[in-house]
Amino acid sequence: MNDAMLKCIGCNIVYTIETKKPVYACENRGNGVFTHILEKILPDEFSFDIRTLLDLSPNSTNPYLLFRKFFYSYYIAKKLKIDFKSLVTEINDRLKAGGEPGFEMTPFLVKDNISGIPGRTLIKNETCNVSGSHKARHLMGNVIYLEVLNKAAIIQKRPKLAIYSCGNAALGAAAVAKAAGYKLDVFVPLNVNPRVIQKLNYYGASVVACPRISGESGDPCYNRFQEALASGSVPFSCSGPDNWSNIEGGQTLCLELIAQASLIKQKIDAIVIQVGGGALASSAVKTIEEVYWAGSIDTMPVIHTVQTEGGYPLVRTYLIMLKEIAIKNNMECSLTIDDSDEPILRNQAFLKYLNNNLQEILKIAEFCKANYTTDKVQNIFRDCAQNMKKYMWAWEGEPHSIAHGILDDTTYDWFKIMQGMFRSGGIPITVTEQELKDANTLAKKITKINVDHTGSSGFSGYIKLKNLGIISKTASTAVFFTGIER
Repeated sequence: MNDAMLKCIGCNIVYTIETKKPVYACENRGNGVFTHILEKILPDEFSFDIRTLLDLSPNSTNPYLLFRKFFYSYYIAKKLKIDFKSLVTEINDRLKAGGEPGFEMTPFLVKDNISGIPGRTLIKNETCNVSGSHKARHLMGNVIYLEVLNKAAIIQKRPKLAIYSCGNAALGAAAVAKAAGYKLDVFVPLNVNPRVIQKLNYYGASVVACPRISGESGDPCYNRFQEALASGSVPFSCSGPDNWSNIEGGQTLCLELIAQASLIKQKIDAIVIQVGGGALASSAVKTIEEVYWAGSIDTMPVIHTVQTEGGYPLVRTYLIMLKEIAIKNNMECSLTIDDSDEPILRNQAFLKYLNNNLQEILKIAEFCKANYTTDKVQNIFRDCAQNMKKYMWAWEGEPHSIAHGILDDTTYDWFKIMQGMFRSGGIPITVTEQELKDANTLAKKITKINVDHTGSSGFSGYIKLKNLGIISKTASTAVFFTGIER
């Protein structure tokens, strides 16, 4: 009988509830080429029927309490006799006292046949969440874990926290950190919105502007963040490889979505998710796996992802894996990868292949879905886990888009997203700047929600997938409006 635990997908090291020290990332991270990402494993006796939420009262909708059985932090608290409910309630009350709405279920909208888009569209509105976006959900997961350790005296005093962000994640982190009594350093790009800086100052966060340095690879904010961690700060970010607990915090979003759909007996055929660093999509995939395993849903929705043409490292990884699977299984794949090409030309070749060979991609994707649990597909995933840099690396050059919140140089949480897409038969898609603008205009028109271009970028990809016929006319599809326009 296994209790809840954490396990690295790369080196298979296991951390249990008896581990009497803080665990944020795999201790072997940075050693070798393995993909060191800690994944939460629920206890063997786990059971949860999401249909039991049908009798919810208006006063019991704090997601961290409703879905506590999905939290590794909850099992630690239970083992160490920490009052999990009081801990969560106290932080939530402080958020409200500081002017935030606190964590409660966010609105769920159902739209039929909107403006030429056939089928049913299910919209989860995060613009009214703490700090105006979904990001605070992830950071609440982080701080719950820290506070459980603090109250158990595993952490003797509250450490300084660090986060890298261009806006929403920083605001979510600052609001949650202040409510829980932590100091926070925020590493931001030079072009961050002045309103964001103003609000960060209000929350008492220390803001560090990070210019790009010639010859340095990757996001300079992430690089300065890593330097802070090396100096003793604790990762307080929306990146699973750096801190696993933000993923279970983010799971509350998809758990709510599934529960709210269940309330109206609505099946979810597909979910389209915008991807930057990947924590949102990773947490959604993890949720779907666990809810399916628990028997609360009969079939898994198809997972599609969206990136901009300004930067698409996840798309590139997907196509590399697709090519590898096709070669291993003697399938036709016309993608050619010339490592001697300049990075910009090579990336353009990936985009050209994506746009011109969708039927071939869909055929291979369907094969992967049908054979997901076999070595025909899993051999490639094993290679991914043991040779990360072959599949995922930082985007060359500085990415640009009006959807600036999904322009991470690296999709840090790529592995779980790949599992979700290949298992469900979904694919990644890219959208143009005009498609982002048009979708945002339509999103505001049909919902009256003041969502920003990043927040509606998943909706943009959804429209494109509908127009391409990849999502059927009769499908019920969920999208997330993740952030408010500031």
